[in-house]
Amino acid sequence: MIIQSNLAAQSGLRMLEESNRNLTKSLSRISTGSKLVSPGDDAAATAMSLRFEAQAVRNTAALANVQNAISFSQTQEGYLKRIGDTLKRMGELTVLAQDGTKSNDDRNLYDKEFQSLASAIGNFTSKEFNGVSLFGGGGVHLTADGDGQQFQLSGIGGNYLSTQGTTYAYPAANATLSSLSSTFTQYGSNGFGLSNPDNSSAGNYGWFGSTATVQDFVDLFNSNGPLSAASYDSSTGQLSFTVNSGKLLYDQNNTLVGLGFTGGNLQVNGNMLYGDGTSSSLTFSTTLAQLPPLNLTTASNAASALARVNSAIQQLAADRATVGANMARLNATVDELGMRGEELAAANSRIKDVDVAEESTNLARSGILVQAGTAMLSQANAMPKNVLQLLG
Repeated sequence: MIIQSNLAAQSGLRMLEESNRNLTKSLSRISTGSKLVSPGDDAAATAMSLRFEAQAVRNTAALANVQNAISFSQTQEGYLKRIGDTLKRMGELTVLAQDGTKSNDDRNLYDKEFQSLASAIGNFTSKEFNGVSLFGGGGVHLTADGDGQQFQLSGIGGNYLSTQGTTYAYPAANATLSSLSSTFTQYGSNGFGLSNPDNSSAGNYGWFGSTATVQDFVDLFNSNGPLSAASYDSSTGQLSFTVNSGKLLYDQNNTLVGLGFTGGNLQVNGNMLYGDGTSSSLTFSTTLAQLPPLNLTTASNAASALARVNSAIQQLAADRATVGANMARLNATVDELGMRGEELAAANSRIKDVDVAEESTNLARSGILVQAGTAMLSQANAMPKNVLQLLG
């Protein structure tokens, strides 16, 4: 028997401390509902849970984006329905105004309501949703999931009853020069070349015929050092170019020709035309017919207005189909985000959430072990007292 070292007490103390730690851990888990009270409980699981939680938060944000987009599309659909009702009434008025038993004075009365409804449509198509145009035509970019994936809602233009006026068509860059003969008549009928004034052979810098395209004309300018630059914008029909000083434009008969400008980039010097380095441009366009009248003041105008209303209804039908397709896409995205949110929550739950039934069992076991360990430590501490009996 020894006095200095009580090995039984030390062993009992160590076991009691371990049981106390387990008891404290079980109490913390049950009180918080989480197995990960501190990172030391499971470092890898803590990191995985953090990633799942971050994904879930982003997923919720994306769901809010999509729901806002649904509200946007629903607002569009509401206005489209109102525009549809308005166009139907306008169509009815155009037919009533074509009644041969009515005078133009009667038609003027119909026209008052007709013009008021046309103004209402213009007002509808100017509306915005939180500062974003409902009828801007460009669509809306949407971040639709937590990974930042985007798609664009198809836009609707809203120009159902365009204002009356002259419109223009601009040729594409591949339009042939022969199709633009009204502009190029002064050049000759078969083709053109580029040359220095001291060279008697036309086309020594390049040649293109009447079947060449506008783009060929641009390429010819840009491919020859003596000519500064040329470009064509098919959205405006503008051909821009620069002819450097001393460079000439010939037709197939070696006849010097100009571009029909006075004071432009090709100047007259006797019977010769030469470049002075000034930039100029030509605009190609075809004038189209004016839009039909949009009033009911005569039976003929009423018939023309009916054609425009019918065209507007066709465009409106296409736009409602576009908005409906957008909403179908958005609703499918909502379902996908909801499913993904559930999966993320389930995965995180398996890592983080405590099994209360299992942990309560651990709590009861640890509690009993603490009580037993305390009793046994008390007994171990009493064991050295037996030495006194030997000394007595």
